[in-house]
Amino acid sequence: MYKSFRVKNFRCFKDLQINDLGRVNLIAGKNNTGKTALLEAMHLLGRPLFPPLLFELQELRGVEVPNNHHVPVWRLFFYNVTSDNDIQVSARHMDSNEPVSLSIKEYANSQENAEAFVKHFQHLTALGVPAAQANGYITRAIAMLEFIHIDELGTARDAHYLPNSPVPINTVADDKSIFLPVGWRPDRQLVASQFSLADLGGKLEHLERICRLFEPKITDMRLLSPLGEPTIWARLNGIQLPLNLMGDGMNHVCGFILAMLLNPRYLLIDEIENGIHFSLQSEVWKAIGQVARELDIQVFATTHSLEMIRAAYEAFSEDGKLDEFRYHRLYRSRKTGEIKAATYNELDMEAVAAFDFDHEVR
Repeated sequence: MYKSFRVKNFRCFKDLQINDLGRVNLIAGKNNTGKTALLEAMHLLGRPLFPPLLFELQELRGVEVPNNHHVPVWRLFFYNVTSDNDIQVSARHMDSNEPVSLSIKEYANSQENAEAFVKHFQHLTALGVPAAQANGYITRAIAMLEFIHIDELGTARDAHYLPNSPVPINTVADDKSIFLPVGWRPDRQLVASQFSLADLGGKLEHLERICRLFEPKITDMRLLSPLGEPTIWARLNGIQLPLNLMGDGMNHVCGFILAMLLNPRYLLIDEIENGIHFSLQSEVWKAIGQVARELDIQVFATTHSLEMIRAAYEAFSEDGKLDEFRYHRLYRSRKTGEIKAATYNELDMEAVAAFDFDHEVR
């Protein structure tokens, strides 16, 4: 688990440092204070040598990525939309003082950076790309990205991204995070696969337990395909029904519980309150905390909901696990305009609760 996280020159962050992270972390703040951007930075560090992830994240925000326009799109990730300074993301783990890190640097196609492009040309030809074709990719490129990742053992690996180049993506580093964006809807085939893996691993009890928060009489969850496509079904009041018909809230929560059952190291949920009635929020947090604890997962979630913050505090307090919970509030410094983070641990949260959570979260 991370005990601290730092991101520089990324999106709206010039230099943001968050310390004292917990197992479950809830992130709030006004609009345009970087809540989603923070999760994106964490996701990049969790999947550090996969350059196309940049474009996937842009598309999740509704930004189209047309062919031959990759450079203007990737520059949107750099602070103030200028790639003069490298993007730097780093974190320290609970059991180590050595940071893991990712840096993303742009090389303009110029005489000054000729050595970097020659190195990439050699890499292309070594992979079997004909020299003339490799030279064409290099010549047409406006710029190139370099990703350098340093893991917990101090091992450095790199990957390069050249627009429209056929180079296989370096996937040496494991995928450590799952990111569930705003408006996320689970793909049916993915849900079926996740359910099957959970069933084979003997983990369905976690899913059944949280489903009963929404429908206490639900039983007999199974994967069926009466219409040709595998779908989760369950019995309610003696009637077998597809889970899809039992409400958006249940399906939304089941989606991220199924994601947790895949055993990522980090689960990132944007606007976690969507579809969850306030009366169930405390129980949902208890379920998240229990699954995260049992499977050793660190959770980061954003919210605009004051009720969700109160519910998290109440849930972890009632379970005697408030020491596992952290509340982080992002805000803009009045002096510099830069985004900073205020972190509240179990002792701070008791004081915050006494003032009825009177903080700006919307």
